Amino acid sequence: ESFTLIQSLQLSGPGADRYMRIKERYLILENSSILKASFEFEAIDDTLLSFFSFFPKIRLSNTNLERFYSSFEIKDGIVKSIIKKYEGESIYSENAIVVPSIKNWAAVKDSNTGHGIVIFFPDEVAQIFIQNEKSYLTIPASCIREKLIPKGKKGCVELYMIPFNGDPENTVNKYSSNLKIESNLPRETVSPTGGTIASTKELVLWADVAERDILREEPYPERPLDKIKIAGAKGETESFQLAVFGKKSMPRNRLENMAFSFSDLKQMNGKAELPARNISYGHIEYLNVKYPSPGGNSWSGESPDRIEENR
Repeated sequence: ESFTLIQSLQLSGPGADRYMRIKERYLILENSSILKASFEFEAIDDTLLSFFSFFPKIRLSNTNLERFYSSFEIKDGIVKSIIKKYEGESIYSENAIVVPSIKNWAAVKDSNTGHGIVIFFPDEVAQIFIQNEKSYLTIPASCIREKLIPKGKKGCVELYMIPFNGDPENTVNKYSSNLKIESNLPRETVSPTGGTIASTKELVLWADVAERDILREEPYPERPLDKIKIAGAKGETESFQLAVFGKKSMPRNRLENMAFSFSDLKQMNGKAELPARNISYGHIEYLNVKYPSPGGNSWSGESPDRIEENR
């Protein structure tokens, strides 16, 4: 009954018909209820690839199915995998439809019967959305994302469809291990580049490189850091990050009203000096991101977004 949630499965886009030789294979794996679908392809002519040229496209039976995807949360400084339920038909950003990018698997369920199906697509990134009153899951083939696909180029996309009843979590956990799907956690739990500059009973001050995104709930790096090294040529501006981690004994209102001041920087054993007026800082604001952005390299939750300058 779970398989009836899928209305059709096909290779979509003009490139699939015109420029590709496709072998579609469907197989029920031995001693299981797993349906494996594979799409082997070979380019029969040189072609330019657009986003819609080649991908498996699954059309779901209706638009009222509950939809689930892989995400994560940070709690007490630890990153954990979680299953999120996708709410809403689509997200609009500057008049363009934006849908969550989903790594490795997605699940749909009929809330009336409790029957559902998990669709695994190892090492691929998919999107699930509603368009023209129809519900779709599409999986762009990562193996042919080059702009030019030369004649003779070969590749394969594999999908595994597994029915479940009730909660998808057990099925996801069991078959993620069986299919050797790695966890899609986005970052380290402790910064590999940061270090603690100072620590008191109430707070910790630590520094990190400018390029790294520091999440609010991640743990501070305990390794000591006695100096911050930056280098720049004449006329350049260089930066780094300072993060203040408030301990449980630190009142929140005091943490929110902090400010920094700088003194002149003087060369050790020399006469060079960098005046404090040439040093400035900005406060990083956080944006509550409801859904990850397309591309598979972002996350939901509070994310560092913009810098308020001249503070």
